[in-house]
Amino acid sequence: MDDKGDWTMFPGLDPNVKGAVPESYYFRINGIPIYLKGANVIPMTVIPSNTTTEVINTMLTAALEANQNLLRVWGGGLYHPQAFYDFCDEHGILIWQDAMFGGSHYPRDPEMLQNIWEEITQQAERLSWHPSVALWCGNNELELSYEWPNNTMVRSNRNMFVTDYMKNIQTVRKAIKKVNPSSIFVSSSPTKGALVDTPEDYQIRWGWISDPRFGSVHHYDYMADCEDFRTYAAAKFASEFGWPSYPLPETYAAAMIPETDWGVGNPMNEFRNRRTDVTPQFLYQYGLHFKLPK
Repeated sequence: MDDKGDWTMFPGLDPNVKGAVPESYYFRINGIPIYLKGANVIPMTVIPSNTTTEVINTMLTAALEANQNLLRVWGGGLYHPQAFYDFCDEHGILIWQDAMFGGSHYPRDPEMLQNIWEEITQQAERLSWHPSVALWCGNNELELSYEWPNNTMVRSNRNMFVTDYMKNIQTVRKAIKKVNPSSIFVSSSPTKGALVDTPEDYQIRWGWISDPRFGSVHHYDYMADCEDFRTYAAAKFASEFGWPSYPLPETYAAAMIPETDWGVGNPMNEFRNRRTDVTPQFLYQYGLHFKLPK
């Protein structure tokens, strides 16, 4: 952030910053480099109207107590209420703001592009003035979805996907930049970054999305020790990561009977997990750090 309050892209070739190159994720606010620590924020309740200011403040206070200074608003969810951004402004939490497009293929017909333009314009006008909004991101995992083995539609129509995607992402970027030209924009999470990023044009780097040399990555390795940092992605920036876990007992207690339903492998427990492969992953992680009952 410069002395006028505008976010600016860091000049990666600055010789005063050791190791900074154009593809670096390097953050400096008011001349001070910062190390980002944070998490993704998904919808806090299943029913959006239940997300009260109290719920928002409780969650964000927990982030502060965990020494987090950046939260990514995940693009598979929703734009949060005003209270979310007000709290972040007041408490110094930075926001990585995804546009709400996630894990799917979006067409480029005129009606869709107009819909995208109106949505992004409305949200950019609502949110871009918040000093906590550090950057905008075009979507969640659309570029990654190109590599999903089961995404046969995209993999068999790659030219159509790339053409549709670039038209959509350029529309998102133009709408954001029209509202606030100083907004920092990245195309997706994860992404290999931009090859061309000028006021007139925007083109991304295609290829293996997990390449640690460029952009950001998502890190999921459920069969690696979650407490061993040596198993973490050796990338410039991890914009999403995690391991599966059970919810709080209070959450389970509202829908399950502790004496009969909470056992590992119990049919009701398995039903609530939804995923058939998650219990072996849980047991493996537990076994690395605890003595499990026979």
